[in-house]
Amino acid sequence: MESPTPPTPRAMSDDELNAEVMRLQSQPDGLMAAMALIEAQNQLRQQDSFAYSQWQLQAQMQAASAPAEVREPDPTIVPAPDVTPPAVA
Repeated sequence: MESPTPPTPRAMSDDELNAEVMRLQSQPDGLMAAMALIEAQNQLRQQDSFAYSQWQLQAQMQAASAPAEVREPDPTIVPAPDVTPPAVA
């Protein structure tokens, strides 16, 4: 069973966030808007991190509970003889 794809991050990337903060700072009252954006993005990043951790845990649990692949023995492989080491006197 394949695990689903990881959750898509909802927060901006660092580059996107930096560009938006720079744009906001050039506007009147931009500093307050930039601070609000940073706070909102921080909350989204925490949610993204939690969602990713949950996805990883679910994938690990699925892998651990998946039935082991059962294969027929390969007839071309000859098992090694049962050799008992000599007793030490």
